[in-house]
Amino acid sequence: MSDFQQHLEALASEGRLDSSGKFSLNLQAARLKIASHQFSEPNFYLLKLVQAAVAMGAYFIDIRPGPKEVEVLFGASPEANLVSLGELGGQLLAPLGGKPGPARHLALGILAGPGEHRQLEVIGPEGGFRLRVTPDGAPTEELTSYPAWCTRPGEKWCRLTYDRRANES
Repeated sequence: MSDFQQHLEALASEGRLDSSGKFSLNLQAARLKIASHQFSEPNFYLLKLVQAAVAMGAYFIDIRPGPKEVEVLFGASPEANLVSLGELGGQLLAPLGGKPGPARHLALGILAGPGEHRQLEVIGPEGGFRLRVTPDGAPTEELTSYPAWCTRPGEKWCRLTYDRRANES
């Protein structure tokens, strides 16, 4: 046993047990809570979204803040490389430990935004996905056609919405 381990054991033996028990942690809710305090200013999550959009080749970025919802929409040419669900999923699980790039910027922006409910839709000519991020999980669904909000089918689009109403009691 090293001197350090002996020292730790000596300190532990001097202390007294105050209480013991078990607890559980909702990992998804904890990630959302930690991420919401990621930046020095609460609206800096928008900078990560713009950074992600530019890195993915967006030619159009529209940010629409409202009292009940924030919407971020960006479009890119058919040749642009938007993030895949696999890339984004890995970054959502470890946003600070992932590799730098559009998926990481997007994950940080998603997690640090307002409210508890976020929805991301990514669509292009080959299809896409919808991802809902909530304290209870992140269910996904496949998109096989352009949603109504998409004004230029044939190009690639991302739409992210944050529902601020989730914080109201």
